[in-house]
Parts: sequence; structure tokens; C-alpha cells
Amino acid sequence: MVKDAGTVSATAIGTPTIFEVPYTIQVANLETHGLNLVNIQVTEDLNNPFPVPTASSVVIKPGSFSVTAPAASGIAVNPLFDGTSNYALLNGTGVLKPGESATISFIVDITYANQAAVPLTVRNNQVHVSSLPFNSAGNTGGTYAGTNWTGPASAVSVDSSTDAATTPPVANGDTPSPTPVYFGI
Repeated sequence: MVKDAGTVSATAIGTPTIFEVPYTIQVANLETHGLNLVNIQVTEDLNNPFPVPTASSVVIKPGSFSVTAPAASGIAVNPLFDGTSNYALLNGTGVLKPGESATISFIVDITYANQAAVPLTVRNNQVHVSSLPFNSAGNTGGTYAGTNWTGPASAVSVDSSTDAATTPPVANGDTPSPTPVYFGI
């Protein structure tokens, strides 16, 4: 799984305390033994890189949240995802067959109370993916305790994102690394 943050920019209104961070996440089944990844879930905790009250508002930009996946996969967005109290990006019941992938995109709007509150250091962010056994219920994606993620107890596979624009050529062919966000002030 890879995650990429696009260019961070001030919003069109030019306010130096409001930023848009576009994210693209690619999840792929690179399995070579013919195994499906079942009940796929991707989790994102935006409280870690953009904590409140440092950031006075962290919201998913309306209309920006989408997933592109094979039609038969059953993968769809979780309409309750907000990244601050509901971390599950997907419906948690989809399936990726070997060689298939899904792309998740969204924009995070971040507002700071004043220019002094805007971080001058990099903000690191990482997402996590898990899949469950075939006969299990939907996947809620595990839990967060501060910056630590714990995958579901019954997970058959888990992975953490790598800061890259494309998936590796083979399963586990990358080293998980956070995606940096720079505000460039």
C-alpha cells in the first residue's frame, strides 16, 4: 500500500491559515498464490498529524472523498469517515483479487487559529490496511492509541503505508514510511 500527499496549498481565498492537503492512497493485492484479500479496510487518523487544538478545524472537503475499484470488488467509501473520530475509509466488506487495486482520494481542509499556530516542522501521516478471514463480518480497521495502530485481532494481513506514488512490484516489497506534509510558510 502506498500513500501520497499532493502539494499543500493555501485555499483559493488566500487565507494564510487555511490549507488543503490532497491525499491519494493505492491499495493493491500483490499476492502471487491466488489468494483474495477479503473485507479490506484502510484506516486514517488525522488527529496524529493535525491535532486539535493546534489545528482549530480538520475536515474532509465535501465532494472530495472517492474510491476507484473494480466494480465486482464491493469496495466503497465509508460515508461516516471523518479521520478524527471515525477512521475507517472503506465499507470494510470489499474483496481484492490478485492483481487488483483500489485508489482512494480525498482532500483534508485544515484551519489554524492564526499564523503562529501553523506548524513549521513536517507533519508525518500514515494509513494502515487490513483484511479479515472470508467468513468474518465487516472490517472496522483496528484501533488507535495515540500514534500507535493495532490491527484487528482476526486480521489475516496488515500493512502500513509507504510514502510513494506507486505500489511496489511485489508483496511486501517496500518499507513502511510516513507521508510528510510541509506547510511551507
